[in-house]
Amino acid sequence: MSEWRLQTQNGMMGVCYSHLPKTMPEAEQAARKGDPMAICNAGWCYFNGVKVQRDQKKALDLWRRAAEKSGNAGASYNLGYCYSFGIVVKQDDQ
Repeated sequence: MSEWRLQTQNGMMGVCYSHLPKTMPEAEQAARKGDPMAICNAGWCYFNGVKVQRDQKKALDLWRRAAEKSGNAGASYNLGYCYSFGIVVKQDDQ
């Protein structure tokens, strides 16, 4: 289960996710060990270009791996989002 907390900065309140990797080598190491959440988080970083070159195809591959490996809900949602809007893959509203 991911950990999160509300954080206030400059008078604004937002959510801080402590499970996101601090470095990509850290995320990739955990993903290589097969941790589904780490695989999903690495995919998110690749999808958004956080700490790495943006690579949405690689993100999709990582999310697919996490979803198939353990049914990771976040990875499944992200895959569905990409298929719904035709991001990297052909749009499929089914």
